[in-house]
Amino acid sequence: TWRHRRMSAGMEHQRPTSSANCIDYKKRDPGDVLSWRTDKIILVLDRIRDVGNISSIFRTCDALGVQVIWSILPQHYTGSFSSSSKKIRTKMRSISRGADRYLTQRFFEDENELLKAIREDGRQIWSTDLGPGAVSLTCGESVALPEEGLALVMGEETAGVSPAILEASSKRVFIPTFGFVQSLNVAVATALVLQALLWQVRVQDRGISSDSLRESVRKEWGQWFEGVGNGDQEQEESRSEEAADGAEELY
Repeated sequence: TWRHRRMSAGMEHQRPTSSANCIDYKKRDPGDVLSWRTDKIILVLDRIRDVGNISSIFRTCDALGVQVIWSILPQHYTGSFSSSSKKIRTKMRSISRGADRYLTQRFFEDENELLKAIREDGRQIWSTDLGPGAVSLTCGESVALPEEGLALVMGEETAGVSPAILEASSKRVFIPTFGFVQSLNVAVATALVLQALLWQVRVQDRGISSDSLRESVRKEWGQWFEGVGNGDQEQEESRSEEAADGAEELY
């Protein structure tokens, strides 16, 4: 479980260092960025459909240090987000600025497969929901993160989190609003919920607790940065910006 991995990791995790906060992200050291990552919270996307929302969520996770995203794919995606149509890939890369390449993703066919994996990982399930009994994340009620780790579920844009996952959830949470519109866009809601929860992860508790996941991420990032030199990386970023300029033409 997450808790056991955290305890066994002990002093091997160093506290995050200053370059992870460097304004010029091109000068950030991958090791420092990795030290800010966390697997205490994994994000679960329950059939979120809109490519803009998905891409924005990727960018948010990279910015806030959430390394792992699990997804139940909606019908119009095939295999994974990145293996879907060229039209989807182009817009996704333009909005996320390539953040998906730095994240660890896993895909599931349905709720049963997802719930089995979460239970095997020993995590609690919290789902976002506006129904009776849901806990506000800003009203002072008890929202302490579970020691065993958390799977935070964000639901599909219209229907929300599926009934089977809601039933399996230990807690249902929401961000309160004070205007005339009750609900938030799912990408915006994801950012606000993650920020509210991540404030509770102490600096010394940052870092990926799973040895295998940490080394896998380190290896994948190393291959990426080794394969893409500074000049090539700038060209890749330029292509992403060009794709962003033309993204509206696709939709």
